[in-house]
Amino acid sequence: MSDEDQDKAQAPAASELEDTPAKPTARMVTPTNRLKNKVGGNMSGNLPGQFDERLIAQAQAAVGQLRPPYKDQSVEDLLQLQRLVREAEQRNPQDRGPQLQKIARIALNVQGLGDSFGYQLMTRFGRSLRRFTEQLETATNEQLLIVRAHIDAMRVVMTQDIRGDGGPLGQELTTMLEKAIKQYGGG
Repeated sequence: MSDEDQDKAQAPAASELEDTPAKPTARMVTPTNRLKNKVGGNMSGNLPGQFDERLIAQAQAAVGQLRPPYKDQSVEDLLQLQRLVREAEQRNPQDRGPQLQKIARIALNVQGLGDSFGYQLMTRFGRSLRRFTEQLETATNEQLLIVRAHIDAMRVVMTQDIRGDGGPLGQELTTMLEKAIKQYGGG
């Protein structure tokens, strides 16, 4: 028997195919929504996607306990920023790049933590300082004054324990920095 004859013998006739019900080739499977469980769904009898109020209170208490260490870290960051500005001032303007890079890294840290502890102005000023220093390869004495103005604004926030957006004082500090950057900020 030739290969062609074998294929014909094994293949069903067209009439057989029409009468044979189709077998399912795929089956739908709905996986467990594990992300929903991780963000509060189906936990402790709550409605899907809601957090247990006790867990929220525990998390807020934990953040509250970290506030004093945050303030200590912020004071340390500000002291380090002041030291770096003094070092930069003692160098020729074209040799201030290493200090500017370190200032930008510390400003990133300040920016990243401020909101977590209720100090939105620290985040705002840290972001502004980081952006300002990242654009500079060198710094003029006027540009270092802008760096100092950022540090001074952050020191006011921490010494007066200004939380949130700082109200009128926060707006005044923000406006002061924006004006200084516009006047002296060129790279």
